[in-house]
Parts: sequence; C-alpha cells; structure tokens
Amino acid sequence: MKSPLAADYHLKLKLDDSYEVCGHVRGLVCLHDLRNVKEKQETAHVICNPSTGQLLPLPKVKTNKSARSFLGFDPTGQEFKVLTITGGVEHRVLTLGTRKIEWRMMECCIPDHYPTRCGICINGGVYYEAWVKNSARAIVCFDVRLEKFSVINPAEGMDLLLDTLVNYKGKLGLLAKESRRFELWVLEDAETHEWSKNVSVLPLPLWKSVVAGEATLYTVGVAGGTNEVVLWRHSGYDPLYVYYYNMEKS
Repeated sequence: MKSPLAADYHLKLKLDDSYEVCGHVRGLVCLHDLRNVKEKQETAHVICNPSTGQLLPLPKVKTNKSARSFLGFDPTGQEFKVLTITGGVEHRVLTLGTRKIEWRMMECCIPDHYPTRCGICINGGVYYEAWVKNSARAIVCFDVRLEKFSVINPAEGMDLLLDTLVNYKGKLGLLAKESRRFELWVLEDAETHEWSKNVSVLPLPLWKSVVAGEATLYTVGVAGGTNEVVLWRHSGYDPLYVYYYNMEKS
C-alpha cells in the first residue's frame, strides 16, 4: 500500500451540477444530463478535455425513456464514438471529429437489454453490465469499430452485483471487495468466455491503519492498466485520501 498523494490540480467547468460522467478514454471525458424540456425529456451530452478545459456539446437526444451512454475509442481507425441506449431498445451512436456530428440509429442483436452502470473502454471494446430480457445479468461488449454487440458470460461464482469493471493490464477485469478481501476476475478469452480468478487479503495491521475509526474504504478501479488497485477513504471528516494496493506483491 503506497502513501497517499496530495492533489494539487483542480479543474472548474461551467456546467450544471446535474451533469454526470458517463465515460472516459484517451484523455476525453463524456458527461450527460437527462432533463425535461416542455414536458418532454431529452439527454444532453458534453465531451470534455480536462487537459485544456475545452467543452464540446453534442446534439441532444430527444426521448421519453431513460438513457445510458458510453464513450469508446477505436484504436484502428483512431475514432472516438459515443453510444447511447434509451429504454433498452433504442441504440444510437455518434462519431466525433466528422464534418457533421449527428446521432445514427443502429440495430442491436441483443434485444431489450438494459445497461445498469457506467462502462469501460479497453482495446476498442466498450464493456458494461446489463439486464437482458430474460432478467439475467450479463456483460455486454460493444465493438467500437464494427459497431456490433456481443454478450460475455460471467464465470461460475462471479457476483455481478458487487463488482467494479477495471482495466487490468489491458484486459477486462471485475474487481469485488468485501471488507479487506479483494476478488479479481480477469477475462482471458472473450470468445470462449474464459476467466481467471485472483484473491488477495489485506494484512490485518495494514487494514486497521488505513481504515481507522468510522472510515469506509471504496474501490475506484485499477491504475493505468497496471496491477495496482486504487482505493479512497472517506470518514465524513478527513480530507480525501487515495491509496494504491498492489495485489501481486501483497
């Protein structure tokens, strides 16, 4: 476990507080906001470049259904794309950097699937968890270049309700934490749905020194495709502390 680092950079954006982050990849961040306009709903998206502070508003998506959006990057074509799914049945995609930025309706081979959380983009694929029409929970992959969907079956014993999607050394990982125990599932082969499992437990003295008093330790993800788990502690009184935990050297 590394010592906490002090953050000395702050970025202020002129956006309403209702905007939420729905994806980030290659230095860009996508934010969205569901709002009511003249008794109708529409979803507004904004692309942000934190290094420059630039904001790019995208065309609004008018719909009366709940929406979930994702930001992806195609390393082959060097293109950024935004995917938005409304009501689990309408699928739209938008390509950044084109002469006319607009949403395109597209077909999906996985009917009536409802994304439940933010996704993560790894090597040209956007992965997210979803409910499918038979009420089962699954992992869906959106191929950014081909604009095609596929389902990845979870491994036996994997709990999709308690995990965090992470980039583990360039592979999709699902990280779950219960008290001081970490459980990491890594997708070794998407075609055969092969997963590997790694379990790590924080030493009790270290756990007590980090999680002191009423503090709660939250899992953020994995740092930069490495094997270091990023955690942050919040007690309601202390400032924000960020910790890095190397699962392979524990």
